[in-house]
Amino acid sequence: TTFFYPFIANHTGDLASITVEVASASSGVTHDLGIYSVSNGFPTTLIGKANIDVGTTGIKTQTTLSATISLTKGEMYWLGWSRATGSGNSTLQCVEDLASTGASFGLGIENVYGFSSESCGCFFLNSSGALPSSVTLADLDIDNKDFPHVGLLW
Repeated sequence: TTFFYPFIANHTGDLASITVEVASASSGVTHDLGIYSVSNGFPTTLIGKANIDVGTTGIKTQTTLSATISLTKGEMYWLGWSRATGSGNSTLQCVEDLASTGASFGLGIENVYGFSSESCGCFFLNSSGALPSSVTLADLDIDNKDFPHVGLLW
């Protein structure tokens, strides 16, 4: 399943990296985390993505992005998240000290009480594997799922 979460960029420029913290690992599993452009408030086109190996626990920063991801401060985008390869389950959690990773912006809520994420309204697409290059409104269903904690560095 692919999940989509909205966010507003707080910087203008090209992303340098995407960071997550893996709390429980799954050997042979990777996750795609990508940024989508918006049309009429909904995700449409994949701008670029990071593929992150979640085979070990700890902070994972991916500086190799599939394309240049240029964002504009104050504009809305959507984070797409899916398990790209493998079949195991893994857990992403809030990076406790996001500033230490150099991230300029954190999506999600602080892990103050030990929760790994924050429940919010999102869209999902019943597909597995790599993130789709484009999405239409007809492809999406609405749900209330946890927002993954992701650090973005410009």
